[in-house]
Amino acid sequence: MKSQTFQLQTHNGNLIIPPEIQDYLTHCPDNVKISLTIESSELNNDDLALINDDPDRGHAVKDSFQQSLLAIRQQRIAGRPTISEEDVYQRYGMSI
Repeated sequence: MKSQTFQLQTHNGNLIIPPEIQDYLTHCPDNVKISLTIESSELNNDDLALINDDPDRGHAVKDSFQQSLLAIRQQRIAGRPTISEEDVYQRYGMSI
């Protein structure tokens, strides 16, 4: 009998063996070898440190930059385009 790979799930710490695996096992010889690999999708502390590591932590945002971002946001809220359609076409080499 050839090797077969199945994915299992757990519920409240119990391994759930679906019917297709039970059926497969009933047709296996008695000397079948079963291997189990457990992979956790949880992040460990090292992963969290990499995610939370902010190279800009402790640096201040320049007031002029913050004001320019606020101005752009206000333009978008007001429904005014921040760049004209013609400029977009020209910038990306497209024709109208």
